Amino acid sequence: MDRNQELFLLVVKEGSFTKAAAAEYMSQQAVSEHIRNLESLYGVSLFTRKPRLALTPEGEILHQALLQISNKERDVKLRFEQLSKGVIGNINLGMNSSRSTYLIPAFFAAYKKKFPHVSLSIYSDDTVHMIERLKHGTLDIMFGVSAAFVPTLDYQHFLTKWVSFFRENGHFRALNQSVGNYNIPYLYFLALFSLIPIRDLYLIKLLSTLFDVLLAWGAMKLLGRFTKKNALLLACFFTVLCLPTVFLNSAVWAQCDSSYAALLVIALWLALDDRPVPSMICAALAFGFKLQAVFV
Repeated sequence: MDRNQELFLLVVKEGSFTKAAAAEYMSQQAVSEHIRNLESLYGVSLFTRKPRLALTPEGEILHQALLQISNKERDVKLRFEQLSKGVIGNINLGMNSSRSTYLIPAFFAAYKKKFPHVSLSIYSDDTVHMIERLKHGTLDIMFGVSAAFVPTLDYQHFLTKWVSFFRENGHFRALNQSVGNYNIPYLYFLALFSLIPIRDLYLIKLLSTLFDVLLAWGAMKLLGRFTKKNALLLACFFTVLCLPTVFLNSAVWAQCDSSYAALLVIALWLALDDRPVPSMICAALAFGFKLQAVFV
């Protein structure tokens, strides 16, 4: 709005030319001049001055119109201010349906109260597709468990290339060539994976996870030498299985350290159970999987 319109609204608000002039530190004559400019512009009278100052019908129409313009301008300024502070816009949130069912109702009311001008668009999909959306910028943020689908650097630079080598060179027949720097037992599994029409990332992580389960079972059997309480045995099994150093190593990073660790724990259990032959076999297999077994 221009100055004439601003002073017109102020005169209406104050109900007096004198009060409007005092509020703006202007003379009454100056305020009157601005109102005359508006009346000249529109060709109408905006005020009646007797018996008291009041709006004419034309003045009332202009007043309502200018109030709407003023509110719109104030809203625009507020939005600009909010935008500069990062509190206006839209967030595209990805979350699978099972999580969104109980998470969204839990925080949505508080979210809208704090960020009333930031709309929230929810996309429900599986983790693989949400990761792709995130990469392409159609999602701003996502919640999901993606360990099984994340290719690590070891996988990208070594493991998948070794599986491809087996696939391109006759699978198990390629074992007579120099492939990677892992011991033969693990390479046999990679050769086997080259025959299966499933993404090798899943198979490699599945193998490591199966050894995690075997490790947890071995730890439970070892504890069973000292207690028969089922609650303690189950607690031992699930504690080992859920240790960050266990599941991060296998399910997330696709490493195979649980293979030799599981076999060594089982070897120890068998030795304490007075079964030396199977104990030595497990220890030998552990050493066959990884030379690090010698340090245990």
